Amino acid sequence: MLKVIMPRFLPKHQYGHFWSLTFAVIFTSLLSQHALEFLTCNVYGLPFWRLQHMGYFSFYLIDFAVQFVQWLIVLIGISMGYLLSYWLNERNRKQIIEASKLQMESELLKEQVSPEFLCNTLHKCGELTLSDLKEASQRLMLLSKLLRYQLYDCKRREVLLDGEVKFLSDYMQLNKLNGFCKDYSLDVEGKSFGVFVPPLLFVSLISVAQGYVNMKFVIEKDKLIFTVDYDEHQSLSEYEQFRLRDRLQHIFSDDFILMTNIGYSKIIIPL
Repeated sequence: MLKVIMPRFLPKHQYGHFWSLTFAVIFTSLLSQHALEFLTCNVYGLPFWRLQHMGYFSFYLIDFAVQFVQWLIVLIGISMGYLLSYWLNERNRKQIIEASKLQMESELLKEQVSPEFLCNTLHKCGELTLSDLKEASQRLMLLSKLLRYQLYDCKRREVLLDGEVKFLSDYMQLNKLNGFCKDYSLDVEGKSFGVFVPPLLFVSLISVAQGYVNMKFVIEKDKLIFTVDYDEHQSLSEYEQFRLRDRLQHIFSDDFILMTNIGYSKIIIPL
């Protein structure tokens, strides 16, 4: 029972199979025990003590039922102990996995707006303060929006898609002003209101962009499709692909699609 039936059925919530097999095991065990006692009494010429003391077969059935209930109560107690132990172990395991996942998410989020991007932006703003204060102020305002979104909004596990779209637009606008990309377009097809996505999931696909970048969100009933078209010579590195796929794996298990090639990337995630 402990090594076969409980581990096989209880963790999977297959209680019908578990109790059916439990009743069968108890019934078979009691029958085997009584049959062995009966054969032993016959071999040594002794009366079968259960029928001798009970007097009638109906009392034997009552005795059998009482033993059956006793064994059933014992096994119920053992099952509850097993389930409690299993539940505690599962809860501890999930807490460890969740802590590891949150730590990984936090580290990934911190690296989305890279120190290189931040330093280059501040350096260019510093140069502009000597010649064009209005332009420098515009770039610093865009940078403050990006950092505010990353530091505060992205503390949650999910953010509104509209906020993510605004972040991508500000990010590419600042890239364009700093001369890191030539131009960009960002389109949203479908109803984005009330749609939630993991924070900063899509910026890693455009962080490599240096020329013209076309981005498009397609929102369908049960999935979200994000595509990016780069200049032909651009693509995600193997390390960037690995990190993005690893994060998608942690969030969506295997329920996602990631396609990358030279000049093209696509993510499909469930909603």
